Amino acid sequence: MHRFLLFLERQVYVKKGNAPTLLEDDRDQEQRQSSVIKIRKLLRFCPSWKKGHFYLMQCSYSLHDFDSCYVSCQAVLKLGVDSSEEKIVKRYLSKCYLKTRSFLRAKTEILKLLEREPESLDLKEDLAAACMGLGDKESLKQAHEILGQIADEEISNEARVARTYLNDKLKSSE
Repeated sequence: MHRFLLFLERQVYVKKGNAPTLLEDDRDQEQRQSSVIKIRKLLRFCPSWKKGHFYLMQCSYSLHDFDSCYVSCQAVLKLGVDSSEEKIVKRYLSKCYLKTRSFLRAKTEILKLLEREPESLDLKEDLAAACMGLGDKESLKQAHEILGQIADEEISNEARVARTYLNDKLKSSE
């Protein structure tokens, strides 16, 4: 079985220079789609191939196929992961929840991640986005508080716009 898994991994690697790399960022969309098709075919032969699901998760997310990414995240978690892999998978999972407008699930997942990384600006901004997506007044206040804690020089442009929107929205509702 070990040899078969090594064979599967070699099938999805791309040779770049002297080192094999996986799913390079500079690859175009057609090549990524081809990789997804190849990985899915290989997973039919070995559905317990954790790295295959992990690769499919990354590729699917980059192709904006969030349903497929979600399924791959669940498969990887079910097959078991170490703590560093779990952090990555849970991050993809929370992003999928945000992209598919499952804001309550996203918020729950992001709060768990923030327990491990309380200083992560990306996670704080994603938590604010999930709160805004929920739309109720209490969640909007929570999003405003979260974004208010981020320094001006550290906040992303999108979060800065959201903070301005929340300032205006909460002032007008008082």
